[in-house]
Amino acid sequence: MRLGGARALQVLLGTVGIIAVLAGSPVPSAGGDLKGEFKALYERQAELLKKRDVRGFMEFNAPDYSVRLKNGTTLTREQLETGMSDFFTSGKLVRQIRFGYKLKEATARGDTAMVLVEQKDKRVQIRRDGKPHEVEANVIHRETWVRTPEGWRRVLTEEVKQTRFTVDGKSVD
Repeated sequence: MRLGGARALQVLLGTVGIIAVLAGSPVPSAGGDLKGEFKALYERQAELLKKRDVRGFMEFNAPDYSVRLKNGTTLTREQLETGMSDFFTSGKLVRQIRFGYKLKEATARGDTAMVLVEQKDKRVQIRRDGKPHEVEANVIHRETWVRTPEGWRRVLTEEVKQTRFTVDGKSVD
């Protein structure tokens, strides 16, 4: 499935968060501060994305990982990886201005954790008109993670709410 225009970029850069981590894959939990543990995982992901390291970023995701958009569309792990790679190598991302995650909530029951996180992304990108535009796309996700022997792996990302989407400072629906 191919998505076009601003929505595709929002999905690719906003749905899972694309841009920033220190090299390496997720590490096993030592217990203790769950919110702090996930804050560190999201910081690592942000660093990887800043380096445009899609393969490293995808290591945080389980093989059966998927993204569920608010409109009901589901993206597989492979679709997301292909879309991210295409975006990063096509020249459409001109410059990353700011990228990060704000962890809102993290709760666990056994080896499953639910995380509510807001991804905040501001960048210059080439849009459909072929010109560079400043885009800000912030979205809240509910993410399901499972603890594995290799560390936490994300199995599902669900879009909860688009908190901001602007092009050149103007709101876009």
